[in-house]
Amino acid sequence: MPADMMKGNNMSKTKAIPGHGLWIILFVFALILVTSGFSQQDETEELVSKVAERMSDFPEIDNYEAEVSAMLIYLDKNWKAKKTTLVEKTVRMQDGLREEEIQSAVETEKGKKKDVTQKLRDGARKQQEKAIKERAKQEREGKEESKGGGGRQELTMGEMFPFNEKKRDQYIFQRREDVAFAGKTALVLESKAKLRSDKYYEGTYYIDPDSFEVLRAFIQPAKNPGPLKKLEMEFLFQITPEGYFVPKEMRIRIHVGLVIKNIRMEIQEIYKSYRRLVP
Repeated sequence: MPADMMKGNNMSKTKAIPGHGLWIILFVFALILVTSGFSQQDETEELVSKVAERMSDFPEIDNYEAEVSAMLIYLDKNWKAKKTTLVEKTVRMQDGLREEEIQSAVETEKGKKKDVTQKLRDGARKQQEKAIKERAKQEREGKEESKGGGGRQELTMGEMFPFNEKKRDQYIFQRREDVAFAGKTALVLESKAKLRSDKYYEGTYYIDPDSFEVLRAFIQPAKNPGPLKKLEMEFLFQITPEGYFVPKEMRIRIHVGLVIKNIRMEIQEIYKSYRRLVP
């Protein structure tokens, strides 16, 4: 065979090798991506299970009394504060009904302070009466009790945390980048409801990497109901000396859009003490 033909034949062989090698590299790369995806999913599912297991260890505290310092911030259309009210109160939850005993309330608007204690007491009393009437009506009609009993709506731990086996299939969980929080590195879990409904809440949760307790949570409805344009909630949690897992601080930002009026508010509450009540 002529030398130039032998040379060409060798060249064709050497050209085939890189193509074959590239195919192997692409296959290995795809395999790494697939196995990495399964690995991350497995790690996320394992984390969700550990959080659910830890949270189930805490005893329930359905009936309690807490001393609370609150700030009500009324906002304009640019989300700037136009009026604030500082409130000291006792909050009681008994059999699903919330009661607020107002100790003091001071309103500040345009630099002027005004005592509005009696005004807020009257409002709390009317809200309590409404809740009791709504509870009685639902019992007469045999309907399922609505959340909040006709008064202020309360988010239960079951609604706040979608980690247990009964609820987790209704959500998609993802691990996010770890963050520094409370002097340690917190694991971050994100939940998204599969069904866009106001019956579901989704959020982002900071998890203690050692105990798997929830340290902080950012929560909002999967879908805002009716005139509600925005509802964003942030919670910091604590464990009481009796071993109850309860909110320590809470921040709610809300926007209700009505036909003739828009209401924008931010509510900040600090829970200073808890006491379990006998039902």
